[in-house]
Amino acid sequence: MAHQNNSYNNYNNFNNSFNANMPGQQDYFESQKKTLTELNQKETKLKSDIKFGVSVIIVVAIIVLLVIGMLIFGKGGSKPENETPDEPIGTKYIGDDRIGYLRVPADWEQFIELGNSTLMYADPTKTYIVAIDATTKGDSSLEVVAEETAKKLTSGDYKEVSAKKTRFVNTEAYLVSAFSTTESKWVLNWMFILEDNLIHIVSFETPNTEGQYEDIPQTFTMKLPKTDDNKKSTE
Repeated sequence: MAHQNNSYNNYNNFNNSFNANMPGQQDYFESQKKTLTELNQKETKLKSDIKFGVSVIIVVAIIVLLVIGMLIFGKGGSKPENETPDEPIGTKYIGDDRIGYLRVPADWEQFIELGNSTLMYADPTKTYIVAIDATTKGDSSLEVVAEETAKKLTSGDYKEVSAKKTRFVNTEAYLVSAFSTTESKWVLNWMFILEDNLIHIVSFETPNTEGQYEDIPQTFTMKLPKTDDNKKSTE
């Protein structure tokens, strides 16, 4: 009996000791659980921050590429030496300081004709063509040069050829005009002499003498308007 009582007392002492330590054990488990929860939350936030950072980097990279693309391709390629920046918006000046300048629509492109060095520009359909040139005067008068030009046209596939004295951009000039039977359009040539003693020629090909773009020849000038946008292009 004494042995049984001792065993019973030992069990009670262990049980009481275990129960006495339970609150501490529970606090420990709760503390570990809280710590794990906080770690999970921090991990989730870190992953979210990483995803956000990657997204920002991708967006910035796309914007940078778009800007670079606009800078490279937005110019539409390099411009010819005789073409200046647009002025005003929707138009551009063509020419140089020797032959003079004309203002044409921005979508007109240089027109190359085999064996012809005259500077020519045409609309996208190649229906309207303007040209500017200058040549040495020589011993012949402007009237003689105009009449000789008219005779050459008469011998070709032109009709209604004429050479008339007129004024062009406030200068005495001759207008040599003719109708091309092969192309079914008018060829108008204004010829005049300026202070450089060169014979300047402004030509315009059009299906109608009173049609679209008829004011382009009147934009002729020997000097570009003095604005920052009209500096001669060197591209």
